[in-house]
Amino acid sequence: MFPNKYKFLSFVVFFLLLVLLIGCVQSKQTTSETKVVKLFGKTVISATVSKVGKNMLDVKPPHISYSQQDSTELQILVDAIQRAEKRPGIADMTSPNYVFTLTFGDKTKATYSLWLFKDGGSIMNENDSYTVYKLPSDLIKELHKIVLTGSSNGMDNKISTVNEDQFIIVQKHIGKEYESNFEEFRKITVGEHILKVKEILDELKWVYAKRDTLQPPDYQFVFQPKDPKIKAEALLYKVWVTPDKDRLVMVRGEDQYAQLSKKQSAVLFEILIGEKLAK
Repeated sequence: MFPNKYKFLSFVVFFLLLVLLIGCVQSKQTTSETKVVKLFGKTVISATVSKVGKNMLDVKPPHISYSQQDSTELQILVDAIQRAEKRPGIADMTSPNYVFTLTFGDKTKATYSLWLFKDGGSIMNENDSYTVYKLPSDLIKELHKIVLTGSSNGMDNKISTVNEDQFIIVQKHIGKEYESNFEEFRKITVGEHILKVKEILDELKWVYAKRDTLQPPDYQFVFQPKDPKIKAEALLYKVWVTPDKDRLVMVRGEDQYAQLSKKQSAVLFEILIGEKLAK
């Protein structure tokens, strides 16, 4: 009788030790995966990256974001700030390629301008626009990956939460040729497609001019937040297919006009309409 009792107690002790060991391993893994990243003594909880257009008045919406789970990427951004070397003289720079913003645990933020080139780059704190710092050469490759693909390992597997929290509503013209009647016929929800549409829109050379035509657009679309609680004024994009049916022209808002290349037209049309643009 006693031997059986000892066997049972031994089994219980072994089981408890096994549970404790598994818990310790999981705790270590969680700790390593969610490493706390700090800058100047403050915990960094998130970061967003935006492209910059012609000047600092043309900063695009964030196309990539990182949370505390992305500790590797956050640490690279922090290292870029802390290890950068001050350049002599007063800064007189052209517009940066990117802007990234760090959000801290106390809800304060810090924004930095980023100039990235093939073999080097610079960084500047928006609160000190007279001083520019040279980026460490060993971080250039990693920074390129972070701001372009959303991952320090180069895998294009991270779509901006901005894109995930938005969708595109596409409407097509119906009825008589000169009547402005539209109906919704397509909704774009795939993050990669939304990001590609934004990239094409950013590439276009917009000019301030109204399209001189009485003909309504063939299609029109808007970006909308998925969360109905978010109130955002939708900017309307109007799309016309050229008579040759191989290119698109667009109007953004009321007074910005752009012509798309054949390649841009083909890609944008297929995403928005779901069909190939006729050649």
